[in-house]
Amino acid sequence: MLSTIERLVPADQRAATSILDIGGGEGAMSIGLWQIGFRDITMLEARPLNIEKAKFAGNHFHAGIQFKLTTIEDFLQKNDKNYDITLFMGLLYHLLNPFEILKSIGLLTNRHMIIESALAQPRLNGFDNRADYSPSDAGFFVRIDTVLSQTAGLSDFELWPNMAAVKTLVQYAGFNELQLLEGKNPPKDFASNSRMIALASK
Repeated sequence: MLSTIERLVPADQRAATSILDIGGGEGAMSIGLWQIGFRDITMLEARPLNIEKAKFAGNHFHAGIQFKLTTIEDFLQKNDKNYDITLFMGLLYHLLNPFEILKSIGLLTNRHMIIESALAQPRLNGFDNRADYSPSDAGFFVRIDTVLSQTAGLSDFELWPNMAAVKTLVQYAGFNELQLLEGKNPPKDFASNSRMIALASK
């Protein structure tokens, strides 16, 4: 992910390029971006323990990141700023209102969004609905989880999109292109298409 952003933004433009890291966890991505020259970074995280760890790590690396303890919903209601690049990693399938949230993210993102998510891989063989009134193959699939983990969502329910649903969401949010980011030796879940990471661009 860092190499993709390095490629998108020349070194002499990074200090003036604004980054929004949504659901940044313990701050690894934001701090990594700070270390390669980005200086306008805002990181959102809903769990107090994670934000404290992120602040500790940020202080260690002398990173002037704006850490905000907030849910994405609360942030979007109050935010009045646009960002050049948005990181939206590991959060999509925890949302119960993905269309509303992605639309809002699209409105505040000037150029690019890095999106990462678990993917459902259903075995579908069409629908029994009549041909002129039938859904597409873009879908979300419910998984029951627990909110007890520091890496879980804020609800016991997860909505896993399939790849067709991700493409639909990204287009609905106002992005024109979606490019999968595939490394040479991807982790098992990415190699098996159980997870995906992609660059959405306007």
